[in-house]
Amino acid sequence: MAPPSWPSLIERARTSAGTSPNDAVVALKAIRDHASAAADGRPPRWALFNAGEPAQPAAAAERAGCLPVTVSVMKAHASDPGVQIAGSGVVCSICIGVDEASITRKRSAVEAGALRAVIDAMRAHSQHAGMVDHGCLSILILCQGGDDHSSSRKQAACHDGATRAVVDGMRAHAGNAAVQCLACRACTTLSTGDEATGNVRAQALADAGALRAIVEALRTHAQHAELQMYGAWAMHNLCAGHDALARSRAARACKLGALHAIVAGMRAHLPHAGVQEHACWAVFVLCYGEDYAALGRYSLALRLGARTAAQRAAAAHPQAAAVQQRARMVLDGADLVERLLATAVGQGLVPFRSLRGAHQR
Repeated sequence: MAPPSWPSLIERARTSAGTSPNDAVVALKAIRDHASAAADGRPPRWALFNAGEPAQPAAAAERAGCLPVTVSVMKAHASDPGVQIAGSGVVCSICIGVDEASITRKRSAVEAGALRAVIDAMRAHSQHAGMVDHGCLSILILCQGGDDHSSSRKQAACHDGATRAVVDGMRAHAGNAAVQCLACRACTTLSTGDEATGNVRAQALADAGALRAIVEALRTHAQHAELQMYGAWAMHNLCAGHDALARSRAARACKLGALHAIVAGMRAHLPHAGVQEHACWAVFVLCYGEDYAALGRYSLALRLGARTAAQRAAAAHPQAAAVQQRARMVLDGADLVERLLATAVGQGLVPFRSLRGAHQR
Protein backbone atom coordinates (compact mmCIF):
# COMPACT_ATOMS: atom_id res chain seq x y z
CA MET A 1 0.00 0.00 0.00
CA ALA A 2 1.31 3.42 -0.95
CA PRO A 3 2.01 5.77 1.98
CA PRO A 4 -0.46 8.63 2.42
CA SER A 5 0.34 11.90 0.71
CA TRP A 6 0.91 15.13 2.63
CA PRO A 7 -2.14 16.83 1.07
CA SER A 8 -4.39 13.95 2.18
CA LEU A 9 -2.93 13.96 5.71
CA ILE A 10 -3.37 17.71 6.02
CA GLU A 11 -6.91 17.65 4.69
CA ARG A 12 -7.78 14.91 7.16
CA ALA A 13 -6.36 16.96 10.03
CA ARG A 14 -8.08 20.14 8.85
CA THR A 15 -11.43 18.35 8.70
CA SER A 16 -10.91 16.91 12.20
CA ALA A 17 -10.89 20.41 13.67
CA GLY A 18 -14.65 20.40 13.18
CA THR A 19 -15.34 16.79 14.15
CA SER A 20 -14.57 14.68 17.21
CA PRO A 21 -11.41 14.78 19.34
CA ASN A 22 -10.83 11.12 18.51
CA ASP A 23 -10.71 11.97 14.80
CA ALA A 24 -8.25 14.75 15.56
CA VAL A 25 -5.98 12.45 17.57
CA VAL A 26 -5.90 9.90 14.76
CA ALA A 27 -5.18 12.57 12.15
CA LEU A 28 -2.42 14.23 14.14
CA LYS A 29 -0.77 10.93 15.02
CA ALA A 30 -0.73 10.06 11.32
CA ILE A 31 1.13 13.30 10.58
CA ARG A 32 3.53 12.71 13.49
CA ASP A 33 4.35 9.18 12.39
CA HIS A 34 4.73 10.17 8.73
CA ALA A 35 6.99 13.11 9.67
CA SER A 36 9.18 10.93 11.89
CA ALA A 37 9.21 7.79 9.76
CA ALA A 38 12.58 6.23 9.06
CA ALA A 39 13.26 3.85 6.22
CA ASP A 40 14.90 1.29 8.51
CA GLY A 41 11.91 1.06 10.83
CA ARG A 42 13.44 2.88 13.82
CA PRO A 43 11.19 4.48 16.47
CA PRO A 44 9.73 7.94 15.80
CA ARG A 45 12.52 10.52 15.68
CA TRP A 46 10.88 12.84 18.20
CA ALA A 47 11.60 10.31 20.96
CA LEU A 48 15.33 10.53 20.21
CA PHE A 49 16.31 13.66 22.12
CA ASN A 50 19.68 14.30 20.56
CA ALA A 51 19.04 13.07 17.05
CA GLY A 52 20.96 15.27 14.67
CA GLU A 53 20.70 13.43 11.37
CA PRO A 54 18.89 15.02 8.39
CA ALA A 55 15.13 14.68 8.59
CA GLN A 56 13.69 14.59 5.10
CA PRO A 57 10.14 13.59 6.19
CA ALA A 58 10.15 16.35 8.81
CA ALA A 59 11.27 18.90 6.22
CA ALA A 60 8.55 17.73 3.86
CA ALA A 61 5.96 18.00 6.63
CA GLU A 62 6.97 21.59 7.35
CA ARG A 63 6.93 22.54 3.66
CA ALA A 64 3.49 20.98 3.25
CA GLY A 65 2.05 23.24 5.96
CA CYS A 66 1.60 20.72 8.78
CA LEU A 67 2.56 23.13 11.55
CA PRO A 68 -0.21 25.75 11.13
CA VAL A 69 -2.79 23.01 10.58
CA THR A 70 -1.67 21.26 13.76
CA VAL A 71 -1.96 24.49 15.75
CA SER A 72 -5.47 25.09 14.43
CA VAL A 73 -6.54 21.57 15.40
CA MET A 74 -5.06 22.02 18.90
CA LYS A 75 -6.99 25.27 19.32
CA ALA A 76 -10.21 23.69 18.07
CA HIS A 77 -9.96 20.90 20.66
CA ALA A 78 -8.27 22.82 23.45
CA SER A 79 -10.20 20.97 26.17
CA ASP A 80 -9.06 17.51 25.06
CA PRO A 81 -5.66 16.40 26.45
CA GLY A 82 -5.33 13.62 23.89
CA VAL A 83 -5.46 16.10 21.02
CA GLN A 84 -2.97 18.38 22.77
CA ILE A 85 -0.53 15.50 23.31
CA ALA A 86 -0.85 14.39 19.69
CA GLY A 87 -0.34 17.97 18.48
CA SER A 88 2.75 18.35 20.65
CA GLY A 89 4.03 15.12 19.15
CA VAL A 90 3.71 16.60 15.66
CA VAL A 91 5.66 19.69 16.73
CA CYS A 92 8.43 17.53 18.22
CA SER A 93 8.66 15.23 15.21
CA ILE A 94 9.02 18.14 12.79
CA CYS A 95 11.33 20.36 14.85
CA ILE A 96 13.78 18.06 16.61
CA GLY A 97 17.45 18.61 15.78
CA VAL A 98 20.01 21.39 15.97
CA ASP A 99 21.20 21.53 12.36
CA GLU A 100 20.41 24.59 10.24
CA ALA A 101 17.35 23.03 8.59
CA SER A 102 15.89 21.96 11.96
CA ILE A 103 16.40 25.46 13.36
CA THR A 104 14.53 26.89 10.38
CA ARG A 105 11.63 24.57 11.19
CA LYS A 106 11.71 25.67 14.82
CA ARG A 107 11.33 29.28 13.72
CA SER A 108 8.43 28.31 11.47
CA ALA A 109 6.76 26.49 14.35
CA VAL A 110 7.02 29.51 16.65
CA GLU A 111 5.70 31.80 13.92
CA ALA A 112 2.77 29.40 13.40
CA GLY A 113 1.89 29.66 17.11
CA ALA A 114 3.02 26.16 18.09
CA LEU A 115 4.99 27.30 21.14
CA ARG A 116 2.04 29.25 22.52
CA ALA A 117 -0.34 26.36 21.78
CA VAL A 118 1.83 23.88 23.68
CA ILE A 119 2.19 26.18 26.70
CA ASP A 120 -1.55 26.85 26.75
CA ALA A 121 -2.13 23.09 26.68
CA MET A 122 0.24 22.58 29.61
CA ARG A 123 -1.66 25.19 31.61
CA ALA A 124 -5.05 23.74 30.77
CA HIS A 125 -4.01 20.14 31.47
CA SER A 126 -1.42 20.52 34.21
CA GLN A 127 -2.82 17.47 36.02
CA HIS A 128 -2.23 15.24 33.00
CA ALA A 129 1.28 13.75 33.20
CA GLY A 130 1.40 12.94 29.49
CA MET A 131 0.65 16.53 28.55
CA VAL A 132 3.26 17.94 30.91
CA ASP A 133 5.77 15.40 29.59
CA HIS A 134 5.09 16.28 25.94
CA GLY A 135 4.90 19.98 26.74
CA CYS A 136 8.31 20.05 28.42
CA LEU A 137 9.79 18.08 25.53
CA SER A 138 8.25 20.51 23.03
CA ILE A 139 9.67 23.53 24.87
CA LEU A 140 13.05 21.84 25.05
CA ILE A 141 13.09 21.04 21.33
CA LEU A 142 11.73 24.39 20.14
CA CYS A 143 14.18 26.40 22.25
CA GLN A 144 17.28 24.30 21.61
CA GLY A 145 20.02 25.50 19.29
CA GLY A 146 22.99 27.80 19.23
CA ASP A 147 21.57 30.04 16.53
CA ASP A 148 21.04 33.77 16.94
CA HIS A 149 17.27 33.26 17.03
CA SER A 150 17.32 30.78 19.93
CA SER A 151 17.34 33.56 22.51
CA SER A 152 14.19 35.10 21.04
CA ARG A 153 12.48 31.68 21.08
CA LYS A 154 13.33 31.30 24.76
CA GLN A 155 12.12 34.83 25.45
CA ALA A 156 8.88 34.07 23.63
CA ALA A 157 8.43 30.90 25.67
CA CYS A 158 8.89 32.75 28.95
CA HIS A 159 6.60 35.56 27.79
CA ASP A 160 3.90 32.99 26.98
CA GLY A 161 4.14 31.43 30.45
CA ALA A 162 6.55 28.53 30.00
CA THR A 163 8.28 29.12 33.34
CA ARG A 164 5.08 28.78 35.35
CA ALA A 165 3.79 25.91 33.20
CA VAL A 166 6.97 23.87 33.67
CA VAL A 167 7.19 24.45 37.43
CA ASP A 168 3.48 23.78 37.97
CA GLY A 169 3.92 20.54 36.04
CA MET A 170 6.79 19.53 38.31
CA ARG A 171 4.68 20.18 41.39
CA ALA A 172 1.70 18.28 40.03
CA HIS A 173 3.75 15.21 39.11
CA ALA A 174 6.44 15.11 41.77
CA GLY A 175 6.49 11.31 41.76
CA ASN A 176 6.95 10.95 38.01
CA ALA A 177 10.68 10.74 37.28
CA ALA A 178 10.20 11.06 33.50
CA VAL A 179 8.30 14.33 33.89
CA GLN A 180 10.88 15.65 36.34
CA CYS A 181 13.77 14.84 33.96
CA LEU A 182 12.14 16.62 31.04
CA ALA A 183 11.15 19.58 33.21
CA CYS A 184 14.73 19.95 34.49
CA ARG A 185 15.96 19.83 30.90
CA ALA A 186 13.44 22.49 29.93
CA CYS A 187 14.63 24.68 32.83
CA THR A 188 18.23 24.25 31.69
CA THR A 189 17.41 25.16 28.09
CA LEU A 190 15.30 28.19 29.02
CA SER A 191 18.01 29.59 31.32
CA THR A 192 20.87 29.05 28.86
CA GLY A 193 22.09 32.15 27.04
CA ASP A 194 24.25 35.20 27.42
CA GLU A 195 24.64 36.51 30.94
CA ALA A 196 22.03 39.24 30.54
CA THR A 197 19.12 37.42 28.93
CA GLY A 198 19.89 34.04 30.50
CA ASN A 199 19.95 35.67 33.93
CA VAL A 200 16.53 37.23 33.39
CA ARG A 201 15.02 33.88 32.43
CA ALA A 202 16.78 32.13 35.31
CA GLN A 203 15.28 34.68 37.69
CA ALA A 204 11.83 34.15 36.19
CA LEU A 205 12.15 30.41 36.74
CA ALA A 206 13.35 30.93 40.31
CA ASP A 207 10.47 33.30 41.01
CA ALA A 208 8.08 30.65 39.69
CA GLY A 209 9.45 28.14 42.20
CA ALA A 210 11.90 26.17 40.05
CA LEU A 211 14.63 26.00 42.71
CA ARG A 212 12.36 24.32 45.24
CA ALA A 213 10.88 22.03 42.60
CA ILE A 214 14.33 20.88 41.46
CA VAL A 215 15.51 20.22 45.02
CA GLU A 216 12.35 18.22 45.72
CA ALA A 217 12.90 16.22 42.53
CA LEU A 218 16.48 15.43 43.55
CA ARG A 219 15.30 14.26 46.97
CA THR A 220 12.31 12.28 45.73
CA HIS A 221 14.23 10.48 42.99
CA ALA A 222 17.55 10.04 44.76
CA GLN A 223 18.18 6.67 43.06
CA HIS A 224 17.40 7.90 39.54
CA ALA A 225 20.75 8.71 37.93
CA GLU A 226 19.37 10.60 34.93
CA LEU A 227 17.25 12.81 37.17
CA GLN A 228 20.25 13.53 39.40
CA MET A 229 22.28 14.60 36.37
CA TYR A 230 19.60 16.83 34.85
CA GLY A 231 18.60 18.24 38.24
CA ALA A 232 22.19 19.26 39.04
CA TRP A 233 22.56 20.66 35.52
CA ALA A 234 19.44 22.78 35.91
CA MET A 235 20.58 23.96 39.33
CA HIS A 236 23.96 25.21 38.16
CA ASN A 237 22.36 26.90 35.15
CA LEU A 238 19.81 28.70 37.32
CA CYS A 239 22.37 29.87 39.89
CA ALA A 240 25.34 30.73 37.65
CA GLY A 241 26.39 34.36 37.46
CA HIS A 242 28.40 37.05 39.23
CA ASP A 243 25.62 39.54 39.94
CA ALA A 244 23.63 39.95 43.13
CA LEU A 245 20.53 38.21 41.75
CA ALA A 246 22.48 35.10 40.79
CA ARG A 247 24.17 34.94 44.19
CA SER A 248 20.78 35.41 45.84
CA ARG A 249 19.43 32.44 43.86
CA ALA A 250 22.38 30.34 45.01
CA ALA A 251 21.75 31.30 48.63
CA ARG A 252 18.05 30.49 48.27
CA ALA A 253 18.83 27.11 46.72
CA CYS A 254 21.15 26.23 49.60
CA LYS A 255 18.49 27.18 52.15
CA LEU A 256 16.14 24.80 50.33
CA GLY A 257 18.66 21.96 50.66
CA ALA A 258 20.29 21.93 47.22
CA LEU A 259 23.79 21.12 48.51
CA HIS A 260 22.49 18.27 50.66
CA ALA A 261 20.63 16.72 47.72
CA ILE A 262 23.44 17.18 45.19
CA VAL A 263 26.21 15.76 47.38
CA ALA A 264 23.95 12.82 48.25
CA GLY A 265 23.42 12.24 44.53
CA MET A 266 27.18 12.18 43.97
CA ARG A 267 27.56 9.48 46.60
CA ALA A 268 24.68 7.41 45.22
CA HIS A 269 25.80 7.51 41.57
CA LEU A 270 29.58 7.40 41.60
CA PRO A 271 29.84 5.33 38.35
CA HIS A 272 27.75 7.87 36.39
CA ALA A 273 30.11 10.43 34.84
CA GLY A 274 27.26 12.80 33.93
CA VAL A 275 26.04 12.96 37.51
CA GLN A 276 29.55 13.63 38.80
CA GLU A 277 30.32 16.32 36.23
CA HIS A 278 27.17 18.34 36.72
CA ALA A 279 27.01 17.82 40.47
CA CYS A 280 30.57 19.11 40.90
CA TRP A 281 29.71 22.08 38.74
CA ALA A 282 26.56 22.73 40.76
CA VAL A 283 28.47 22.60 44.06
CA PHE A 284 31.00 25.11 42.75
CA VAL A 285 28.33 27.47 41.39
CA LEU A 286 26.24 27.31 44.56
CA CYS A 287 29.25 28.12 46.74
CA TYR A 288 30.78 30.75 44.48
CA GLY A 289 31.32 34.23 45.93
CA GLU A 290 33.64 36.36 48.00
CA ASP A 291 31.32 37.39 50.80
CA TYR A 292 30.67 35.93 54.24
CA ALA A 293 27.56 34.08 53.06
CA ALA A 294 29.51 32.34 50.27
CA LEU A 295 32.12 31.28 52.82
CA GLY A 296 29.31 29.82 54.88
CA ARG A 297 27.94 27.90 51.88
CA TYR A 298 31.35 26.39 51.15
CA SER A 299 31.73 25.54 54.82
CA LEU A 300 28.39 23.73 54.64
CA ALA A 301 29.47 21.88 51.48
CA LEU A 302 32.64 20.68 53.23
CA ARG A 303 30.66 19.45 56.23
CA LEU A 304 28.36 17.55 53.87
CA GLY A 305 31.34 15.77 52.31
CA ALA A 306 31.68 17.66 49.01
CA ARG A 307 35.48 17.42 49.10
CA THR A 308 35.45 13.64 49.49
CA ALA A 309 32.72 13.31 46.86
CA ALA A 310 34.75 15.35 44.35
CA GLN A 311 37.89 13.33 45.09
CA ARG A 312 36.00 10.09 44.50
CA ALA A 313 34.49 11.47 41.29
CA ALA A 314 37.92 12.31 39.91
CA ALA A 315 39.32 8.91 40.90
CA ALA A 316 36.37 7.03 39.39
CA HIS A 317 36.50 8.84 36.03
CA PRO A 318 40.17 9.44 35.16
CA GLN A 319 39.48 9.61 31.41
CA ALA A 320 36.52 11.99 31.65
CA ALA A 321 38.00 15.45 31.10
CA ALA A 322 34.83 17.28 32.14
CA VAL A 323 34.63 15.38 35.44
CA GLN A 324 38.30 16.07 36.15
CA GLN A 325 37.86 19.78 35.45
CA ARG A 326 34.71 20.22 37.56
CA ALA A 327 36.05 18.12 40.44
CA ARG A 328 39.24 20.20 40.47
CA MET A 329 37.15 23.38 40.71
CA VAL A 330 35.44 22.02 43.83
CA LEU A 331 38.71 20.82 45.37
CA ASP A 332 40.56 24.08 44.69
CA GLY A 333 37.69 26.00 46.24
CA ALA A 334 37.66 23.69 49.24
CA ASP A 335 41.41 24.16 49.77
CA LEU A 336 41.08 27.93 49.63
CA VAL A 337 38.11 28.02 51.99
CA GLU A 338 39.77 25.74 54.52
CA ARG A 339 42.84 27.97 54.60
CA LEU A 340 40.69 31.07 55.04
CA LEU A 341 38.66 29.43 57.78
CA ALA A 342 41.73 28.22 59.63
CA THR A 343 43.28 31.68 59.51
CA ALA A 344 40.11 33.53 60.47
CA VAL A 345 39.12 31.21 63.30
CA GLY A 346 42.69 30.98 64.58
CA GLN A 347 42.90 34.77 64.82
CA GLY A 348 39.47 35.04 66.42
CA LEU A 349 38.19 37.04 63.46
CA VAL A 350 35.31 34.66 62.77
CA PRO A 351 33.56 32.70 65.52
CA PHE A 352 33.46 29.16 64.07
CA ARG A 353 29.92 28.40 65.18
CA SER A 354 28.62 31.52 63.43
CA LEU A 355 29.71 30.04 60.11
CA ARG A 356 27.31 27.17 60.53
CA GLY A 357 24.39 29.42 59.68
CA ALA A 358 26.12 31.86 57.38
CA HIS A 359 24.97 30.01 54.25
CA GLN A 360 21.37 30.96 55.11
CA ARG A 361 22.01 34.69 54.94
